[in-house]
Amino acid sequence: MANAVFEYYRCLPSNERRFFVYGFFEMWKGIKLHSDFRTEESRIGLNALLSKIASIRPKSRLEQYVDDIFIKRIETLISLLPQQQEKSNDDETK
Repeated sequence: MANAVFEYYRCLPSNERRFFVYGFFEMWKGIKLHSDFRTEESRIGLNALLSKIASIRPKSRLEQYVDDIFIKRIETLISLLPQQQEKSNDDETK
């Protein structure tokens, strides 16, 4: 999934990337609520996506700005994953 997201993002014109970043994170709001959400697989995928986005060498300041926002948001998602796992474990024990 990380490869597909990266390839799609990489091919977008710079003026459309920011809309993609917003849509990507809106999608994650719903994904994390699914009962079959897999924290460790998500962590691996998000780390792979983070590495790929960080490897892009933008041509413009706008692309760099949007890439930086995307990187920060991916890092935020990764940092929240342990909390999501704890919530899932608490729900299972109830």
